[in-house]
Amino acid sequence: MNVWLVWDKRDTVTKMNRNSKSFAAIAAFYSLLACALFACCQKESERNESATVAAAEQLDFLNLDPKTAYVSDEECAPCHSEIYKSFKQTGMGRSFYPPSVSNRIEDFARNNHAYDARKNLHYEAIAKGEELFQIEYRLDEKGRRTHELVRKINYVVGSGNHGRTYLTEENGFLYEMPLTWYTQKRKWDLNPGFEHLNYRFSRPITAIVRSVYVIDNSSPGDLRVASHGQRLTSSACYIKSNGKLGCITCHNPHQPVKTVARSFFNETCLSCHSLAALSQGKPRAQHDANGDCVACHMPQGKTSDVGHVNFTEHWIQKEPAVSQTARAVTTPRLKDFFGEKDAGADLRLGMAYLQFYDAAKVDRADFERALYLVSKGLQNDPTNEEGLYRLGLAYFQLGRLGEAMQQFRALIKIAPQHALGNTQLAMVLDKMGRREEAVESYRAALRIFPENVAALTELGNLYMQLGKSAEGLDCFQKASAAQPSHAPAHNALGEFSVYARQDLATAKQHFMHALRLDPDYI
Repeated sequence: MNVWLVWDKRDTVTKMNRNSKSFAAIAAFYSLLACALFACCQKESERNESATVAAAEQLDFLNLDPKTAYVSDEECAPCHSEIYKSFKQTGMGRSFYPPSVSNRIEDFARNNHAYDARKNLHYEAIAKGEELFQIEYRLDEKGRRTHELVRKINYVVGSGNHGRTYLTEENGFLYEMPLTWYTQKRKWDLNPGFEHLNYRFSRPITAIVRSVYVIDNSSPGDLRVASHGQRLTSSACYIKSNGKLGCITCHNPHQPVKTVARSFFNETCLSCHSLAALSQGKPRAQHDANGDCVACHMPQGKTSDVGHVNFTEHWIQKEPAVSQTARAVTTPRLKDFFGEKDAGADLRLGMAYLQFYDAAKVDRADFERALYLVSKGLQNDPTNEEGLYRLGLAYFQLGRLGEAMQQFRALIKIAPQHALGNTQLAMVLDKMGRREEAVESYRAALRIFPENVAALTELGNLYMQLGKSAEGLDCFQKASAAQPSHAPAHNALGEFSVYARQDLATAKQHFMHALRLDPDYI
């Protein structure tokens, strides 16, 4: 599905805490993309109406309040046992959980291998008792393994109706793993996007979805598949219902679709459409009591960016195209899913384009248009943190360092606790040769997020350039402790051992460890 998300990137990754809003956000994240149902239960004695009202004035959603804790589905079960049992069988109810033998559907003996030709890396999924792993390795010309890295699967994401994605945990942080299980084809393959940019085991699970934009399907010949909700809104059925037709018209969020008889969906369609009024002359038409509305008007089709997966087409049409396979377009257009026309619309659209540029490297003209939209939007909303950050990052990517510095300084002035803003400002200042100022910005970022391995490693390098070897070593050691699989930190420790201590034996250990983590690290 082509759903483009604008993230709140104050933290580079989200650290797991089962009692925190971070855990709740991750647990609910994929369900939200599938039209999730959010429920929050709170004891009457703990409620404070005045505090709630005050919080509502400050936050878009009360579940983002720092004091809000995660409430599990089990809390609902005592009062709503039947709904709870049924919900646990739905896709949303099976969207995030630790792996176990009882919920295992994958085949670890066949089709459990994928190969990334661009990186020359092999991947396999294996099971050892109750634990699951993904293995990365490289072969030489004689078929011998010259590199091997094993990572444990800590969490499963997805119901398995179409596929499952997997997360590994390291020092409390979550990272997406390279392989996905594709249920319909019963095979393992690379995660969507990994075939173009292989993150290996370092793709971080970040914070919270803020806005949703989708591919504009109005271009002739463009059949890119967006979210089910967006496709539905293109339907004449939706338009003529004046917005009354929605997800729950056909789907009970507490009931698995597979348990619903096809006749139910037909009856839902016939609540608006009379059989007598429907065409009977078309060769493919079966407009009678035994017909199947969904099979003809909502056929199965492939997605444009998720291999091995078919989805039901939710753009209800009289005569859908025979082939629903999505086709890529050279210059996709984005549009606000909600169609809002307020003063911040241009700013939000521009930020979505900038994120799309990050992900897909679209045409330069679109990137320039995005810069214009964001700059124009900031004139109306000069304190928009996300807009300032995005514009600064875009200028940095273009090498326009002075303008990037200006945006990040403006951001930090209004949001001193913006960890990533401080980090990016430090990178800009370092690039400009203003090393002492860069050190201060890195230190500010680390006061907010002490386990930012990128900031720790770069600050350590800066200290070494300034002749402050003790401070540099401290940064490298903290970085390797925060993320033991971070190859640059181990490489930096190796360089420190060579140049600061002339300890070649220790240096070799660190260099070899960095190469074990990343065989292409130079």
